[in-house]
Amino acid sequence: MQPSSELPAIASSDGTLYDPDAHPAGHRPAHGRHALADTEPGISAPVLDAAAGVRKAMLVPVVTALAIGTIFVAVYLAAFHAPSARHQPLGIAASDTVAARTELALNSAAPDAYTFHRYADADAARRAIVHDEVPAALVGDARGMRLLAAGAQGPSVVSSLATAATQAVGHPVPVRDVQPLAAGDARGLSAFYAAFGVVLAGFLFAVSSYQIAPRLPLSARAASMLVFAAASGVTVALIAHSGFGALPASFLTVAVVVGLLAWATAAATGCCCGCSARSVCRSPPCCC
Repeated sequence: MQPSSELPAIASSDGTLYDPDAHPAGHRPAHGRHALADTEPGISAPVLDAAAGVRKAMLVPVVTALAIGTIFVAVYLAAFHAPSARHQPLGIAASDTVAARTELALNSAAPDAYTFHRYADADAARRAIVHDEVPAALVGDARGMRLLAAGAQGPSVVSSLATAATQAVGHPVPVRDVQPLAAGDARGLSAFYAAFGVVLAGFLFAVSSYQIAPRLPLSARAASMLVFAAASGVTVALIAHSGFGALPASFLTVAVVVGLLAWATAAATGCCCGCSARSVCRSPPCCC
């Protein structure tokens, strides 16, 4: 007995039978003439008619993923492969002679790298650092030259400023951290990873929401986004603040900021999904 090569008729969720053999290739929609044969039960006729052709199904994901990956790698490496200072604020609390000589040495080594702010004494420079006016300040007084720095700016910033100060002064300059990182954030990267995780989660939430329920009412979708944002804020605050002590802010501040970030990411991605769906599905019934 020869096995049949004909595809069986498939019943959709509304009871409509879709028989691939009942539609000659010349009478199918243009976008479905070379569509992939899909025998998965339960797929409705409009979805099968709108299925992409073999060439499109193979090339579009490759081109899209390659383009996104190339852009991400190029932008990321262009920004971070060899970072250098440009108009970075730097405080100086020293006599006019010492300050002028230090500024000249720093400008000669790296033109336009720093913007200098002068302070009367070490206390004024420390207050400026604590209030985030400058990330560091060179102090020269009877105790010698030293660098007051905000460790919360990150190890790379403090290290680069210490190196520049050493080259300008001509000898190693001791560094004193007056605004350290949070106790649980030794490398200053916790905020970055927390934000990256929330953005990724927001993107996946919006995409999965549209895949599962493309016709969900706007009010229900907005309520779902608010629930996701609130849950994200509380969860990240529990992990990063209460669990590891990695973010130097109150629990409420972390929860609110993270929640707003999650909502913004989900809402932006949701708008893109909605616009894409409307541009593809131009006539009912919508199959996106």
